[in-house]
Amino acid sequence: MTYKLVKCIGWIFRQLSYSTQRYISHALGNLFWIFLSRKRKNIATKNISVTLNMSEQEARKVAQKSVSRFGKMFTDMLRYPLLSKHNINQFMRIHGAENIDNALTLGNGVVMATGHYGNWELLGTGLAFYGYPMVAVARKQQQNSGFERFLCEYRTMAGGEILYTTEVRAIVRALGKNQIPLILFDHDVLPNGVWVDFLGRKTSTPPGAAVLARINNSPIVPAFITEASDGTYDLYIYPPLTVDRTKDNHICIEETMQGLSRILEGHIRKQPHEWFWIHDRWRSLI
Repeated sequence: MTYKLVKCIGWIFRQLSYSTQRYISHALGNLFWIFLSRKRKNIATKNISVTLNMSEQEARKVAQKSVSRFGKMFTDMLRYPLLSKHNINQFMRIHGAENIDNALTLGNGVVMATGHYGNWELLGTGLAFYGYPMVAVARKQQQNSGFERFLCEYRTMAGGEILYTTEVRAIVRALGKNQIPLILFDHDVLPNGVWVDFLGRKTSTPPGAAVLARINNSPIVPAFITEASDGTYDLYIYPPLTVDRTKDNHICIEETMQGLSRILEGHIRKQPHEWFWIHDRWRSLI
C-alpha cells in the first residue's frame, strides 16, 4: 500500500509546475521540523553548539535548516524518473571526475566513501546516470517494506545496483568486477567502530570503507555533494586514498577513517546545515 501511494504521489508531483514543486518542497521541509521530536531537536542543537562554538539560538537555526532540507531531498527523489544521461548535468555537476576515472583504471574497483551530507541519496544515482558502475550499500530497514521497495527502485533507476551492509562477500565481488560500492561512514557504530577525532570530539566510526579497500587493494575515493543556490547540486570527488597494507591492520584502518573524517569535517564547517545533525553522532561518549 505504501509503495503504491508514494508512486502515485510522485506521478502527481511531476505533473506540477516547477514553482509549485519548489513551494511544496519548502512546505514539507517546514513540516518535518515542526513534527520532529523535541529530543531530536535538542540533540541537534546541542551538538551544533558544542562542536561549532555557536550560541544556542544560532545552533537551533542551523538545526532547523538541516532538517527542513529533507523536504527538497524527498521531492528531488520524486523527480528521478525525469532524469537521464542526457540531462543529468543540468541537475548535478561533477568536480574532480578524473579522480574516479583514474582510480577505475587500476582495475580493483573503487570504494566511494561519503557521509550524510547534502543530498547523499542523489550522489550514487547521479553518478550512475553519468555512466559509472555504482553499487549502493545500504542498511536494511524493516519498519516499512513498501517504502523500502520504493527506495530500492529509485536508487537503482539509473541502472545501478543495491547491496546491504551484511552482504560483505557480494560487495567484495562487486569490487572484483571493477564496480564502485558507495558507503556512508559517518554514523556511530559502537562497539564495532574505530575511534577518530571528528569536529573536535572523539567518536566511533564504521571501518567498512577501509576494511573493504584493504581486502581488495582498492582505492578509496571520498565524494560529497552539496546544493547550489539555484537548487541544483555540485559533487566534489577527491583524489584517492590508499590503505597502507604494510602497517598493522587496526592502525591503517584507523588512519584511513581519520583521513576521511577530516575531509567531511571541512565540508561541514563550510556548510553546517548540509549535515545530518539529528543523528547523535557522539552518543558513545555518554
